[in-house]
Amino acid sequence: EGGVVFTADPLLKRTSGVVYDEAQVLQLLGAVKAPLHLIRGATGLTLDDAVMQARMAALKHPKVTTIDGGHHVHLDRPKEVAEVVRQHVEGG
Repeated sequence: EGGVVFTADPLLKRTSGVVYDEAQVLQLLGAVKAPLHLIRGATGLTLDDAVMQARMAALKHPKVTTIDGGHHVHLDRPKEVAEVVRQHVEGG
């Protein structure tokens, strides 16, 4: 009472029923037509450099912003992420 309670959704720990191989991932990314702005956490999860480069190329080299934070950078730095999203939506 009057304290803090931590909760989590157990479904976040489940393995997805949808698994793509890398060729399928690249095909999906290459089909994206909308302008993209990738927001990365400075200490978030990383991919092998070659994989990341191939994915970025498939996305036609979106604008990238790195914000101090981890995998859930939108939770670590919500104001900074919101500002990047706002600017992207407004075309800035």
